[in-house]
Amino acid sequence: MRHAGTHDRTLDPGLPSAGVRVFTAVKKAKDYAHAILDFSGRVGAVAARFYAEMGCDIIAIVDPVASQIRPETFREFVTPYCQDAIRVIHDAGRASTFFICGDCTKVAEEVCQVGTHAFAIDEQMNLNFIRDLARKYNKGFGGNLKLTLALSLGLISAREDALVSLAAGGTHGYTFAPG
Repeated sequence: MRHAGTHDRTLDPGLPSAGVRVFTAVKKAKDYAHAILDFSGRVGAVAARFYAEMGCDIIAIVDPVASQIRPETFREFVTPYCQDAIRVIHDAGRASTFFICGDCTKVAEEVCQVGTHAFAIDEQMNLNFIRDLARKYNKGFGGNLKLTLALSLGLISAREDALVSLAAGGTHGYTFAPG
């Protein structure tokens, strides 16, 4: 695929990082964005294979920025490029999870449909909402202990936060973990 900007170059591993340009590319240079994400997805699948070969039982796909996009953008630019890694993980008999940072409320349904066994969320999320969504899609879910406020800064009681998270998460499919 070719870069749809002022420089016409073929996507290859030697290209510099797309960085924040990928955000504008999903609207202004879709071919370029698809090429970057296709390459990234292939790299992710290779990494997943390495983790499986090393014996990792649970392999996570981590997306720190997908909470900032619209559901239709997630479906076009995230979901398809996770599939190779998910397939590698499942073919190796390992468990898969998708970790999304930030407030992912608007793409939470899409996260449940990406194809992993489970998903993990950040501390900003309402765990009751996430629990109900996970149960709707028969997915495992984890996270939500306030890493910054409770564990790092001590601004709220870590014990109290843990008790709230454990009560909301329940006993089926929930992994108690920092957000």
